[in-house]
Amino acid sequence: MISLYIIKSGNTMLSIGEDGKINPHRNVGEGLYYLDMKVIGRLAMNPSINANLFYTDVKNDTIVFHYLIRVSKTSNDNDFVCHLEYNVFSNGIEIAVEFENFSNTEVKITFNYVIDYDFSDIFEVRKEVGVYKMQLPYGNDVEFITKKKNDIVYDTPHIRIGVKTDGDLPENIVIPPRKTEQFHKKIIIETDFKSDGFARKIFRNVKHKKYSPPTIKPSGERLSNLLTKSIDDITMLFLDTTYGKFPAGGVPWFSAIFGRDPLVFAIEAMEYFPDVVRTILEVLSETQATFEDDFRDAEVGKIIHELRVGELALSKRIPFDAYYGSIDSTPLYLMTLWRYWKYTKNDEFIQRHLKNVESAANWIDSHLDVRGYLSYEVRSKMGLKNQGWKDSPNSVLFADGRPPSPPIALSEVQGYVYAAYLSLADFYGFFGNKERQADYVHKAEMLKNAFNRDFWMEDERFYAMAIDGNGRRVNAISSNPGQCLFTGIVDKDKASAVVKRLLSKDMFSGWGIRTLSTKMSFYNPYSYHNGSVWPHDNALIILGMLKYGFYEEAKRLANSLLDAAAQFDWRLPELFTGVERRRDDRVIPYPTSCSPQLWSAGSAFVLYKTLEGGF
Repeated sequence: MISLYIIKSGNTMLSIGEDGKINPHRNVGEGLYYLDMKVIGRLAMNPSINANLFYTDVKNDTIVFHYLIRVSKTSNDNDFVCHLEYNVFSNGIEIAVEFENFSNTEVKITFNYVIDYDFSDIFEVRKEVGVYKMQLPYGNDVEFITKKKNDIVYDTPHIRIGVKTDGDLPENIVIPPRKTEQFHKKIIIETDFKSDGFARKIFRNVKHKKYSPPTIKPSGERLSNLLTKSIDDITMLFLDTTYGKFPAGGVPWFSAIFGRDPLVFAIEAMEYFPDVVRTILEVLSETQATFEDDFRDAEVGKIIHELRVGELALSKRIPFDAYYGSIDSTPLYLMTLWRYWKYTKNDEFIQRHLKNVESAANWIDSHLDVRGYLSYEVRSKMGLKNQGWKDSPNSVLFADGRPPSPPIALSEVQGYVYAAYLSLADFYGFFGNKERQADYVHKAEMLKNAFNRDFWMEDERFYAMAIDGNGRRVNAISSNPGQCLFTGIVDKDKASAVVKRLLSKDMFSGWGIRTLSTKMSFYNPYSYHNGSVWPHDNALIILGMLKYGFYEEAKRLANSLLDAAAQFDWRLPELFTGVERRRDDRVIPYPTSCSPQLWSAGSAFVLYKTLEGGF
């Protein structure tokens, strides 16, 4: 299969083949996307004579293909050069073509430019093609030749997308001897969301301000390379919203508003992106559920899991116009809000969001199971079966591979709730409500005591992955309890055993801590959640090791991730395989990992703080 290049800026993303063309017949993912809609499905520049691609230059928002063209049998191969540049901006793309004639004769050449407009929903483009297939106003095979300068409009009851063009790419080119000619075409995408939903509130009047990234100067070259790449990737992931820059989950498939992902990123990198964290909190506060809806797993007070703005979501054919199937976004929101408050000392911001705080707190308190744990059970027919961060269908199982009975209380989620309770106590104490402050301190103490009694497996000297609806410990040895360390819910006398097991051979691959022990019946190092290594998971575990004073262990784990990053050109991917580190010292990538991915990029800042003594 041909390799793809992905570039992005703001709300526009280009996925293009290594030959400089968009060809959906070889890979349906190729295309020019605006938010959740594929606007262009085919794009090609076809010269009348053979063009040989000899070099490609790629940046986050720009890609340039360089071609050598032999214009006649008697000319040299490098007498005529074509540079084809695609530059994406927040709401469109500019195509620039430059021809250089280094010969002493006039060159005449014909180019056929093909731009096919598509307007497919991203859920059609993904594996859901056929499941959610819809009839579109324009057929996917309709060609709009650029010389016609047509303005294209996609219009449904839910969304209007207007495509305007500026400039021209002529078909017949005449280049005088020793001369250079340049041609430009700009494609501008304008959208209007027709209903008064979250799509309109967040994306109708977007801000296209330039972002000034943080400047960090670590002492070592390896950390410098990692941070430089991560800052570039985070900037690439920004979506332009009404509230400012909001970081998307990852490309190509998760370039959208999420809840969990940016909150974890905020925990990883708060000090370096406070303005971005503020935007994250503003958007998640705006989209907090104020209604009940089983189709969208929505309940009053919950923080959103995923928000999509394509035709299928806006028409309610899928629940993702505002989907709330995440058990952890709400406590993570309270944790992050508290951390932002402590870092910025912005009392006014917290005062303005006290209603959001109370609503989130009430949701947690009213959705505890009979044992007092925050647990999940899917209600939507199209929702996620598993609603923690390991949300693939088979990611939560007993050690022997049996599925648990819902509702399911995940270990790390109880840690998040514990930290959220302490955050709430601090909020209420600051604003003078001593009664509620004492109440949440008491709730935190009670939860910690119960957790260390009910989740602890003495025979394994480790915590269970979860407790199911029948009160059984889901006894799979996993990375989930590792995240409990950074929340502080782990008893001090158990922390050493937890760290020791996380770094044992069945959990630590040499590159990072696996999501699942090699001793489990369903372990697979090439799986998504059952034996792979996730950088963000490891970063949160590192934060926990530091919290409990395991500094050398934290540095060992940080260095292993840094070694892995070096093999990914300093871009930590969403995940990589859990195959054991061997003498050849090669990490094996996961085949369909998102890269760049937000919380993996955020992991770089945890490594920096760990290895440079920032804690």
